[in-house]
Amino acid sequence: MTLGVIASCLGGCTGALSTTPPDAGSSVDAGSDGRLDDATGPDAIAADSGPTPALDRYEPVEISLTALNDHANPYVDVELTAFVEPPAGSGEAPYAIAGFWDGGNVWRLRWAPRSAGTYTVRTECSDPTDAGLHGQGFAFGVGSTYSLEWAPHGFLGIDTIARHYFERDDGTPFLWVGDTHWVNLYEVAWDQPIATDDYWRTVCDARAEQGFNVLQAVVYNDSEHWDDGEQPFVGSDPDRINPVSWQRVDARVTYAVRRQLLVYLMTSSNGMHFAWSEAQRARLYRYMVARYAAYDVAFGGGEEVDRGGVGGDAAYRHMIDSLHNLDPYRRLVAMHATDTGVKVVPDDVDFLLIQYYTSDIDYLEGERCSRTYGKPFVNGETYYFQNGQPGMDDPATIRRMAWRILLGGAAGYTYGHMGIVVPTGSPHPSSRDVSDARDASAEEMRKVAAWLGQPGLSWWRFDRFEDLGSGRHLSGESARQYVIHVEDDATSFAVDLSDAAGTLSGEWYDIENDAAAGMVAVPASAAVTISPPGPWHVLRLDAE
Repeated sequence: MTLGVIASCLGGCTGALSTTPPDAGSSVDAGSDGRLDDATGPDAIAADSGPTPALDRYEPVEISLTALNDHANPYVDVELTAFVEPPAGSGEAPYAIAGFWDGGNVWRLRWAPRSAGTYTVRTECSDPTDAGLHGQGFAFGVGSTYSLEWAPHGFLGIDTIARHYFERDDGTPFLWVGDTHWVNLYEVAWDQPIATDDYWRTVCDARAEQGFNVLQAVVYNDSEHWDDGEQPFVGSDPDRINPVSWQRVDARVTYAVRRQLLVYLMTSSNGMHFAWSEAQRARLYRYMVARYAAYDVAFGGGEEVDRGGVGGDAAYRHMIDSLHNLDPYRRLVAMHATDTGVKVVPDDVDFLLIQYYTSDIDYLEGERCSRTYGKPFVNGETYYFQNGQPGMDDPATIRRMAWRILLGGAAGYTYGHMGIVVPTGSPHPSSRDVSDARDASAEEMRKVAAWLGQPGLSWWRFDRFEDLGSGRHLSGESARQYVIHVEDDATSFAVDLSDAAGTLSGEWYDIENDAAAGMVAVPASAAVTISPPGPWHVLRLDAE
């Protein structure tokens, strides 16, 4: 049973509220310019059905307020904060979340109710004489069900038991299956072909259907802009934010989130924003959290945040601490470094997002990294799939990397296709081609995601990882469940399964042909003979 939504003002408030973010097809500001958030623009990229009769848990709430005072530079001069009081008895502590300026005299507050019951929200403004922003109060009734549209299992966190893996707030395990969309939250960056709204929609749809659940994208860098010249900051001045540009990013982020794709929002390619003053950086972090923390996202530095030579450990830690302290939901934060295996402030990040530019990654790298640092490891970028690079025009290379990484103790793997990321270095150099989203390499990702998502396969419990040589690997939970993976060599071999007892049974899967390949039953012993039906097969064995 859910509660009817309560959307009442307390104490004579003047703000307007919505139980969902504004419809991407409706005007949100007098400065609206016929793009993603204008009724006269293209089809809504994140069309919203409007307020629901009952507010679900994790369904974003937006409150719009109108400043009554004039502020010369609202982004710099004014801070708006919402104090949220969760329902009595929910166990959720009271918290604060920043508001953000959205152009003209419009300010917004976005937050996510995570518990059933009645929430109250009160505002405080650094200019207490602005009665439109200061001292506003609201109450909301929230039902008991999770929002199927926005966050069916809640937000992402670290597994409370298996600390090397991720889980959702409701305890659902989460295997990071990612894709790199570095600059595609904008139309133009890095002098690449335009990434249109239709292109973004099509690629998001394809990735969701293929079993991906993460898109990694840069929410701000100094080359990202829109085809009409709009950019995140006016004239690249870090003290003059441009809400129009951020409204357009909102629409792309929410479209992906509503396709059940977590958006990992990274800040500043090459770490160029670290050249700003600390106060300027802090304002950017506050703005990012205010706009996006109510959605299913994570935050980070990069891509290749250390490449510009303007950062350093103190700046990285300031970023991590700022994001954590500003965000009441404590979204996960990681740092994406330049070179293979570089770990930026590994003790401070929530998880290790490490790029490995190799077509033959060590199967044990994930287990080694995660267990050494006691936190999840994600292979966050690999050698890109594109014609002309050694081995990368062969889908078997993606197959080799993905299965090794995801069975080898990692919490996730992020695939990259050069046609999606940098078309000028791909088979389609002059334009973005949606065929890249559905080619043979993407099909390899679909297969591994589907197989690892099968019922009863508990990869997050695995505690055995062994490289058996010749492209053969063993993963599993001792005494309960094992996965044996075979690449090119299909000759018979022996494995030690003496930590189990009785009979082990399961089924081979033919990776190359995406087909079941025969049932197996073997007695547990120190020398179990494994006879693969052919190359590129994987066997799941369960103790009876």
